[in-house]
Amino acid sequence: MQHRLYAIAVTSALAFALSAAPASAGGGKPTDPVQHVSYSAVEILEMDGPIVCGDHTYEFTSGTFLLVYRDPSVASHATFVNVRATDVNVPGSDYRVVGTETYSEPNRFVAKIGFIAKGAGVVESINIVVNERPNGKGPYFSFGTCIPEGWS
Repeated sequence: MQHRLYAIAVTSALAFALSAAPASAGGGKPTDPVQHVSYSAVEILEMDGPIVCGDHTYEFTSGTFLLVYRDPSVASHATFVNVRATDVNVPGSDYRVVGTETYSEPNRFVAKIGFIAKGAGVVESINIVVNERPNGKGPYFSFGTCIPEGWS
């Protein structure tokens, strides 16, 4: 099955941040200042929905996504800061969510996200690397325990 970057980005917090971030006036020229934007993790949840991994459905409950870019259509980097989540299928669950997502032209996407339970360590991980070529084909690698629904 062909893996497309845009299918990944549909449920990605980075996709929301890219679409919501204002384009820089200089069109991404090196003289453009680096922009820093932050979004509430709950706001990302409302926009993109939960992350579904098999029997687990993770919803962000607090924290911030920080986005750094010069021109968001060329390259962006999102970092998770103090993000917490719960698994709606596991009453009382609480996870610290750590990770980053990076997008750069031409169509490179890397996501490394971990769901950490107190006393149990990493219970779920999303580790995806995509390098899509102009013809829509290219390598897609997933090294984590989860490929979220809609990301394949």
